Amino acid sequence: MVTLNNKCTVKYQVWPRNAKEFESYLLGLILGDGQVEEKRITITDSSRDFLIQIAKQIEQHLKLNPKIRKRKNVNAYTLRIYSKNYVNKVGKLVKNLTININFIRGFFDAEGTLYYYRKTPILEISTVNKELLLKISQELFKHEIVSHVKTHNYFHKYRRKTYTDYVLVIKRKDSVRKFLQTIGLRHPKHLRKIPNNSPTPL
Repeated sequence: MVTLNNKCTVKYQVWPRNAKEFESYLLGLILGDGQVEEKRITITDSSRDFLIQIAKQIEQHLKLNPKIRKRKNVNAYTLRIYSKNYVNKVGKLVKNLTININFIRGFFDAEGTLYYYRKTPILEISTVNKELLLKISQELFKHEIVSHVKTHNYFHKYRRKTYTDYVLVIKRKDSVRKFLQTIGLRHPKHLRKIPNNSPTPL
């Protein structure tokens, strides 16, 4: 579990501030790690602590009562929102998708990666939806965050097939710094990668 009194952790742990912002964040999380069914929405993640934080904000901002369950035979947990009305609302939001800072926050928590190359932090977001990444890249540029989208081909050794996905990459130091300050990090898998004595630009 991430220690929240770590100065670096607190500095970059940016959450949405109100119900409208959180709903955009949650939509990004759903499109990344979630599934919309007929009467419920599910979000699956390896961190129970993270899902507990999401559940608390759902209760606070959306006045819904999500449940968290351990998945059988898998090291993962699923958050479930049982509300047909909210399922319908999410469907409408997806059809009229707005890419903004809070949506990117949620989508990065679901599909993003933070790693270091020669002590320099690099941020990536991977998905099969190239058009979505291009829109995210355009929105980031409005906030002076430079990124580029590249194609990634990989061979699945068990299925014996080659697949293609796309990766948005942020590696310029000033853009990484701006991303962390503007978009922030909330998921423990990202936060634990920031050391106490963070290298530049952290």
